[in-house]
Amino acid sequence: MEKMSLLSRFEKYAVYLAPIFVLVAFLPSMLIGVKYTHDVLFHLSWFMSFIEELKNGVLYPRWLPTQFDGLGAPTLFFYPPFTNYFFSLIHFITFQAMPADKLLALSAFLMAGLSGFGFYVWIKNHTSRLVAIVAATAFAIAPYHVLIDYYDRGAFAEFAAYIWIPFVFAGIYHVAHGRLNWCAALSVSICGLFLTHLLTAVVIAPGAAIYALTLLKRDKILSADNLKTVGILAISGLIGVGMAAFYFTPALTMNDFVNFKALYWPIEGSYLHKAPGLPWEGSAIFLKKLFIIATIYLCFAAYLTLEIFAAWKEKPKGLLWTAIVFFTYAIMCGFLSFLFREPSPYREVQFVWRFLVLTEFSIIAAAAIMIRGAQGHKRQTRLAVISALMFLGMTGIQFANIAKKSYEDRDVKVMGHERIEMRISSPEYFPDGAHIATLIGERKEMARAIKKYTRADKQAFIQSGSGVIKSVSRRSSEFTINAGLKTDATIVLHQFFFPGWKASDETGREIGLRPETNNKLIGFDLPAGDHQVTIKRVITDQQKIGGIITLISLALLFAMALAAKRYRS
Repeated sequence: MEKMSLLSRFEKYAVYLAPIFVLVAFLPSMLIGVKYTHDVLFHLSWFMSFIEELKNGVLYPRWLPTQFDGLGAPTLFFYPPFTNYFFSLIHFITFQAMPADKLLALSAFLMAGLSGFGFYVWIKNHTSRLVAIVAATAFAIAPYHVLIDYYDRGAFAEFAAYIWIPFVFAGIYHVAHGRLNWCAALSVSICGLFLTHLLTAVVIAPGAAIYALTLLKRDKILSADNLKTVGILAISGLIGVGMAAFYFTPALTMNDFVNFKALYWPIEGSYLHKAPGLPWEGSAIFLKKLFIIATIYLCFAAYLTLEIFAAWKEKPKGLLWTAIVFFTYAIMCGFLSFLFREPSPYREVQFVWRFLVLTEFSIIAAAAIMIRGAQGHKRQTRLAVISALMFLGMTGIQFANIAKKSYEDRDVKVMGHERIEMRISSPEYFPDGAHIATLIGERKEMARAIKKYTRADKQAFIQSGSGVIKSVSRRSSEFTINAGLKTDATIVLHQFFFPGWKASDETGREIGLRPETNNKLIGFDLPAGDHQVTIKRVITDQQKIGGIITLISLALLFAMALAAKRYRS
């Protein structure tokens, strides 16, 4: 009774301490706002454009008309929408009173909390409540998650993907144990992951599949029950993927219209044990930091594996998770380079260090599961103490790094930055072949070139022919051009061309649009005379197809939920 009372007291303290640990990790940026990182200016810019479009009544803004200083960009045709919807939700909950840089910091804190909660929901099925709380806290503030993805990179989508990963594994666990009411939760979690970060979904997919196989009844691997379970898991997964089709169908089928070659770096340049081949300042230190994190995880996984083999007769669990750590480390150090060759989907991963997402999930899971399963008080205590020291050590180093970075950057402001004011999007969202995309190495030249178009007296001009542009009015992504033409003419609108633009004249006649000038602006022909032309965004065929797949998947989700309810009753 006394021992149980002590454990209960520890659990009570852990419940209160967990959110404090998470808060400490994010408190510096919540007080002073997010600071300059690899991607934070893009995320701030996208959020500001996104929220404007929501206020304009666009429920799912894909084309962001204020990007590139008003030339527009198809950013959210390709970039997943979840993070911007999350930012917008917090924006409205806080009565639109917070500056954007602090809003993103608060959102990151809440995202980390949700990821820890999700990890607890899953890992408590494999370990004690106390260990589950501690493990969930470790996952929420893990170094790659917080220090790298948030403080160093500002990679909000990959950071937010941590929310969904444990819920995917929790869904697999419960469905594999016959709890069919979890099928819908599994589908929604997979859908959420796809709507947050596609590459993370690709990275964790093998781990999730192997985990599902380990939950099958091992005595009769091809039994009817096992095949049924595999079938249900597969259907749940397909429904989850299908529910996200409204986003990824356009994203995967419209790459040819944008400058996606700007995304492709030689994969070898991101291997952790080699000299960096990355083009940004400080990349050598950045890669060393990643290498140290990955190597500490590897050493800890090696220790846990030795513990497993030392107690092999007791059939301890955890070998799957330590094996994943070894495997991902080999990938990140370039020892399995064949995985990135055509036609492998991993060729799109871009940076091999992304596998640290799976590494962190696996190493924390391994420690939590082994502590619970250890035979004997001595072994269990040893595992708990060494695991606690490892994670506390990593947390201490991380917090020191965060404090140093926050102190050094305390006077650095991102709000008011030229790239925020001009809403400069990332270069992959320029039209394919646009001359302006060749200037991405010289940011000032790119900004100057954009200003040449957006700071002109008028938003449209006559490229050939004679006449006058009388007026150009604009509301969000809709333009009305009044022109008086003496001859047939070609008119160019200061807006980037992309599928989905539609134009009609004063009679309702549709006018063909095409990319004009070396920067692929919207161009069209008009005959002599007075004209009023309306140009606006419409739904593309790719959006329609994706929407249909999503609707079918939602119907299947509803049918699956009804079937699960009847099965339970």
